[in-house]
Amino acid sequence: MIRQLQTLTLYGDLNMRPFRNAWMLKELQLPFKHIPCQPWSRTAKSVHPLGKIPALLVEHHHNAKESSFVIFESAAINTFLGDLISGNNKETCNINPNNHTLVPRVGTQERARYESLVSFVITELDTQSLWIHRKHSDLAHVFGEAPIAVNEAKRQFNNSLKVLEDELLGMNSNDGNYYLLPSCGFTAVDILFADCCSWANKIGWLVNNDDDRDVERELIFPGKEGKDKNETCAAISSVVISKKLEKYLDMCWSRPACKQAEQMRKNQKVMVRNNKQTSKL
Repeated sequence: MIRQLQTLTLYGDLNMRPFRNAWMLKELQLPFKHIPCQPWSRTAKSVHPLGKIPALLVEHHHNAKESSFVIFESAAINTFLGDLISGNNKETCNINPNNHTLVPRVGTQERARYESLVSFVITELDTQSLWIHRKHSDLAHVFGEAPIAVNEAKRQFNNSLKVLEDELLGMNSNDGNYYLLPSCGFTAVDILFADCCSWANKIGWLVNNDDDRDVERELIFPGKEGKDKNETCAAISSVVISKKLEKYLDMCWSRPACKQAEQMRKNQKVMVRNNKQTSKL
């Protein structure tokens, strides 16, 4: 177990999935360096064979010996960080709820449930839904346009979100704190789920009651105004945030660590803008 004298370096644009890792690092109060970079950039390719982000470089220094390795994928990085902090602590999160590490201990029922929920969020909400939209909408110039695939991805998102909403609705909490692992409180899976909800809100898939965006038109395919919608696919309505989900997201997004990561994202934007201005001089 790597436990001390580490240098952690997070690679990636905080407007994308690396935000989840910055949030986790802030939750655990782990010092780290952040190197902003875009997917497929030279910097990203230096740490990831496919040039993807995020990537976490872990450098270990002990007794004059040095070693390093790189971890890929936002969920895997956060699980590693939680395990890193837990060390040899033999307390499970439900036995010691005030001192858990955001990732339940290996071999426990809570860990099994955690791994199940993480896989569900990443595969059903992220990869098969939100990422399909990004590939064939925001990155259509790279991957091509696929309006039917985007529409079906929206259907997948709606169905998967209902599963997780049912998880929250089925919880009973005397103190009003509702998280996906109620016996553990807030965990790394809540970071993943809340970030996916934020992503969905930005593209109009998850909306507030007072949101006046034309969400059904957006679902077909942005930029395809002249094409007959009936020739592509029927519009699928966006999900209106329920009171329970709104409360859950407010609890997640109001956490100090989330706000600190958000400030990092704002600082990154300023830094990138300043670098562009400097390069023009």
